[in-house]
Amino acid sequence: LLLHIIINIFIMEPTQYNFVTKSTFFDDYFIVKYRSLFKECNPNKMGTKGLIVTKLNKFIQYKLDTTEYNLEKILSLILSATKLYLDKATDYTYIRQADYFISKDGGSTLDDFFEIAEEREQNQKVIDTKPNLKPIKLK
Repeated sequence: LLLHIIINIFIMEPTQYNFVTKSTFFDDYFIVKYRSLFKECNPNKMGTKGLIVTKLNKFIQYKLDTTEYNLEKILSLILSATKLYLDKATDYTYIRQADYFISKDGGSTLDDFFEIAEEREQNQKVIDTKPNLKPIKLK
């Protein structure tokens, strides 16, 4: 038994065993909401809850450290980015699994779509804050 534990801790891939099931950044409702976006498109792409929590924790900490956004804003942009990704998909058979969407092999599809969601939001703010101009008649 001790040998089995040692093998599992030191030899097996760390992501299989080093994940948490709770987060200090979000509650279970957020995970359910995030995973349900994938479930609506393809139930086989919901991902593993523990891996999602672990990867989202790292992603959120990265965004807290590198942006001026608060936690609520980051969570909102994560959901917006995920929706953008899923809306862009033409065949839900080939979408990334929910945990791989956050990160896989050193890359992050979520981060790419997070930036798009940021840009869209900024563009919307610009549109919303334009003054109401009265039309003029040209002679």
